[in-house]
Amino acid sequence: MAIQYLKKSPKTSSTDDTKTIKIVQDLLKDIENSKEQGCIDLTKKFDKYDGEIIVSKEKIEDIKKKLDQKTKDDVQFSHERARKFAEAQLKNSTSLMGI
Repeated sequence: MAIQYLKKSPKTSSTDDTKTIKIVQDLLKDIENSKEQGCIDLTKKFDKYDGEIIVSKEKIEDIKKKLDQKTKDDVQFSHERARKFAEAQLKNSTSLMGI
């Protein structure tokens, strides 16, 4: 049985995915070709960020030393929640697929 629409809205610039798909495909091709520099350029374009994007292990350790314990605990809590959610989501999606 074919789908019969009782009412169908016309495509508008905000609902037509064709343009969005083309933009995203072009961005992905650009990143594939230009690698890290492409990511840096896109960060400047979209985020207006022109700073350091690769942080050294030494700088990370220095920042960690300066963080208060509550912030560290909050980050750890958030990380655990996100990990548990992702694991549950993965388990659910694989069980739905019969894996």
